[in-house]
Parts: sequence; C-alpha cells; structure tokens
Amino acid sequence: MRIGKEEMEIAVAPHGRQVTFAIDLSEGPTSLQTWWIDREGERIAGAYYVTVEKV
Repeated sequence: MRIGKEEMEIAVAPHGRQVTFAIDLSEGPTSLQTWWIDREGERIAGAYYVTVEKV
C-alpha cells in the first residue's frame, strides 16, 4: 500500500481475508494506492476495497 509518500507491505495468510495498516497522516489531501503482489513479487492488481478510519 502507498499512502502519500509512505509505502508498506503486510503478508496475507493463505486463507486471509483482510490486513490492517496503521499510520499517522498529516491533515489534508493525499493519495492512496493498493495492490496484490504475487509469489514472484510482481504487483498484479489493486485491492477490491479499502476502509479508512480516523482514530
């Protein structure tokens, strides 16, 4: 996942259905990009949906 200038990855369990990222963001507009990575390390597709919560 990339949000703003930060990029991070989390491994998904073989039958996993979700992952959770936590990051501190500055106020204001930013961009979010997501993708699935295959076994060879290639980005193959974006996430189906994303939920963002302010905490």
